[in-house]
Amino acid sequence: MSPTPFFTCLMPALIAVGCATMQPHLREEPVAAPPFFASYGPRVGPIAGKVGHLSVVIDPENRVQQGALQPLLAAVNAFLDSAGWSTPLDSAPPPDAEGPDIYVGVKTDGDSTRDGPPPMVVTGLAPSKRWQQGLGLIANAQRVEFVLVIRIGYSQYPLRRKSGITLNKELALGTEHVIPVGWLTDIETPAEVLHLTGALLTSDGKVLRAGAEGILGARPHWLLSLLDVTAAVSAREVQRLVGEDRREDLPGHPLTWQVALRNLVGNLLRRPDLLAP
Repeated sequence: MSPTPFFTCLMPALIAVGCATMQPHLREEPVAAPPFFASYGPRVGPIAGKVGHLSVVIDPENRVQQGALQPLLAAVNAFLDSAGWSTPLDSAPPPDAEGPDIYVGVKTDGDSTRDGPPPMVVTGLAPSKRWQQGLGLIANAQRVEFVLVIRIGYSQYPLRRKSGITLNKELALGTEHVIPVGWLTDIETPAEVLHLTGALLTSDGKVLRAGAEGILGARPHWLLSLLDVTAAVSAREVQRLVGEDRREDLPGHPLTWQVALRNLVGNLLRRPDLLAP
């Protein structure tokens, strides 16, 4: 049966709305070792054009933890706004439009029968057309060519065996950031990680690069891991992050979250000069 004149007129509008809200999937990229980043545009050198950034937000998947993460969120935004790596944008695309949604962590639909740690991937969703249009207006108004979009959230990272002849295991959190794990811990059980995810986009909203830097990883207890219980980051550990938790292995002992943010931006922009020493 052919559509009525009313629906014939309505169908193009419905299609347009659907196209504006659809989010294409980003290609899934395996990342066996840090840094955990993937490129989705042409492989170029360091980003030379003017870069802007949206305010950092908490991943919508972690709404339950928003209260605990607020102090860290405020500190990250203040540091990023003052760092001089990029220009703070005065506004954001419509809140009801779907922005880029980056996932970095263990592959969730992998083969459950395989031995060893689950594979780690970078993937996610590209922004909707409506979000891209909103970003374009903002970027053009402030004359930026590229935009950083960053979130704070939780994921699960795989454990791995330390290199060499040893039974010890470790948890890789990001660029030159690895923490030891007890040798009895089951390597097939991932650990929870608090991390920063980010994407570098063109001014019209195309994703060029995406990835993550871990800030804090839960240290699994070997007995719980044998019971297939994923270790979780505690609220006390999150509270200590803002002003106490430091990278004692780096010159000047910088705050851990500041190192993660610096490495995230440096890797997204392909600028080694921004990476922590």
